[in-house]
Amino acid sequence: MILSVVFLNSVISQMKLPEEKDLNPVYLEDLCQKLNESKEYLLLDVRSLGEFRDTSQFSYLNLGRFNNALNIDLNELSNRLGEIESYKDKDVFVYCSHSNRSRGACGILIDAGFKHVYNVNGGISEYVFDNINCPEGFYSNLLPYKLFSPEKTKELISGGDIVLIDIRTPEEFNGTSADEFKNIGKLKGAVNIPYSELESRINELPKDKKIILYDFDNSISQNAAAIFLSKGYSDVGIMIYGLYSWVYKFGSGDAALENTPSYKILDYRASLDVIKNHKDVILLDVRSEDDFNNKNKMEHFNLGHLKGSINIPADDIQKRIKELSGYKDKEILVYGNLKESKAPDVCKYLQNNGFKNVNNAASGYYKFIWNRKNIKNYDLPQEMIVNP
Repeated sequence: MILSVVFLNSVISQMKLPEEKDLNPVYLEDLCQKLNESKEYLLLDVRSLGEFRDTSQFSYLNLGRFNNALNIDLNELSNRLGEIESYKDKDVFVYCSHSNRSRGACGILIDAGFKHVYNVNGGISEYVFDNINCPEGFYSNLLPYKLFSPEKTKELISGGDIVLIDIRTPEEFNGTSADEFKNIGKLKGAVNIPYSELESRINELPKDKKIILYDFDNSISQNAAAIFLSKGYSDVGIMIYGLYSWVYKFGSGDAALENTPSYKILDYRASLDVIKNHKDVILLDVRSEDDFNNKNKMEHFNLGHLKGSINIPADDIQKRIKELSGYKDKEILVYGNLKESKAPDVCKYLQNNGFKNVNNAASGYYKFIWNRKNIKNYDLPQEMIVNP
């Protein structure tokens, strides 16, 4: 999730997107009902052909497809509008992986005179990640391994009779990584076999049980699954978007986790609750001043900031900590961007300097804004966002 969001944002950073009010948004929870209510519709997948067929070189984008969808790559859409001309007066539901490219596609269709265009908020990544249940046969994939959401993984763990393999480094597994961002704990009962040792140690694992793999952020799980399959393991799955997705979904206080940091990592819903009650909370934005003030050269990082937040870039926290000296007994919510975030380092530093209630927002600021657009009932108030 972390890698792919940044990648896809850069792809569309130069695209003029339509206003949200013109997109006729459809949340994934409502998609199947909406399709059933439509007299005649087109379900349009604007990802690359490789993503549609689960053969993309970016393996984290191989997420399956909605069956009966027509695939036209966003990059080809303007030149292939003639293929869907008959749907100009009918319902057209547009989706991609993360609901970024689909917004651009909706703009192209609206400009071309299509009258009933709907953006599928969240995209197919959120469909898989959130374990959305449409009728059987609506979704499928061509992957040789299974994809499990954090929720489904939790269900399988509680049912037993699985082997849970953590393929991160021993330092990440034990919470001693030099990169504090990667010290997020481990799942109880998981066996640590680092990816670098997997081929030499794979015979330690039984072939007659379900294997579930996870890494930190979905960057190597697909390659690990391929190793298992090549060695004769037939029931192999990966937890979508890695262990960070578990923390993002359930928070570091989840009972299935251990070796978590001493500060709290709040899941995306808990972070929202804190933000909405910000009068009693210190909101500490540790992004750069350029990000905070909408001056980043990469336009897709210019998303404003939360009203009432204090901006102290992570690299400046040691020399500016005195500015927070009056807040040692206050609840503090620290947030940065995504993968490059140093928010965990700031949390650790604050706690080591006597701050008693330090929380890290797992979602980061980008996901605050993305969730607001794409997740049903994620009601971050508009008035909380400055310079969106």
